Amino acid sequence: MHSYSPLFDDVLYDFHIRRRKRKVRIAICLVIFVFIFVFSTLAWYCHAHPKIPPDQCDKQLIGYYNGIEGRNILENQFHNLTHAVFTSEFVNENGSFENSHKEQEFLECRKKLGESNSTAKIMIAMGFNKGSCKIDCITSFIEKYQVDGVELHWNHNEHFLSQLETTRNLKNRLKKISNSKLLGVSASSNWSRVTELDQVLEVADFVNIELHDNLRSDNLHAGV
Repeated sequence: MHSYSPLFDDVLYDFHIRRRKRKVRIAICLVIFVFIFVFSTLAWYCHAHPKIPPDQCDKQLIGYYNGIEGRNILENQFHNLTHAVFTSEFVNENGSFENSHKEQEFLECRKKLGESNSTAKIMIAMGFNKGSCKIDCITSFIEKYQVDGVELHWNHNEHFLSQLETTRNLKNRLKKISNSKLLGVSASSNWSRVTELDQVLEVADFVNIELHDNLRSDNLHAGV
């Protein structure tokens, strides 16, 4: 026959109470830890990726000049520009002007731009060409004529990764000249890798998708 032991029951009851309290404390600690972790992660992300309202973004107005239409640029056309890009009709792929007339026209336009809008960035546009010679030609031109950057026109027929690697190498060379040198990438609207723009923007300062050629050779629309 078992005898009733109030002391044993009290000890057992206290044990269950303590264990329950311990579980509650552990659960509270886990909740606090998760809260701190989530809050810290969100705080870091918001700091690293600040969202800027569209109306507070810096406005960029880029003007392209090809010099083949026989029209001179007027000084008042420079006032609102943030960037002036002289297209590949001025500079060929070996990093030299097409002719002395193009060089003189470039120098005159740059002088006008400097007099009317000294903050605008002057860039050149060049067609894509693989190899280190291309990079050497670009950097030599930039240093010789003191331009602020280059826009590299990608060829949609070339391999994406090859062009990306060449662009990355060019960016590294430009940084050696100055961290302020700009690198843009342009591509036609029928470029098939538009969905991979994030990879391009890791290297380039901006991407220009040309929409003027909005009809393909088969007369179908070729928009982005």
